[in-house]
Amino acid sequence: MKNFKITSLLVILGLLSLFTGIRINGEYSFLYQYTFFAAPKMFYFDIIRHQLVWLMFIHWILQFTTNVALLLLPFIHNKLKNRKLIIYIPLLFGILASWYLTLFAFILVPYLIVWIILIIVNRINNNS
Repeated sequence: MKNFKITSLLVILGLLSLFTGIRINGEYSFLYQYTFFAAPKMFYFDIIRHQLVWLMFIHWILQFTTNVALLLLPFIHNKLKNRKLIIYIPLLFGILASWYLTLFAFILVPYLIVWIILIIVNRINNNS
């Protein structure tokens, strides 16, 4: 039962990391659209024009990696010897998403609430 709570919170966290969005000009814009579709297309055209901004490219690589790790976390958390990854991967994702666009810091509030609940449940499970 202990692992079910953590697994379900990790699944919710993964879904929130993908489908958190905001309505802009009558259309919804989600975090996954930037990470998986818009940024690779943008970098492709930047490479063609020889105007690649390396800091943004490195930021996107880190954000893509943490997003994939966050999506894999519910499946691998039972096999992890280092339980701190349950805390650090979501933290890094939140920081990277907020660093790209400050607006994401505000729309990630539900993500942060679930992450804090996950930290509390993880700490309770480690103590018992």
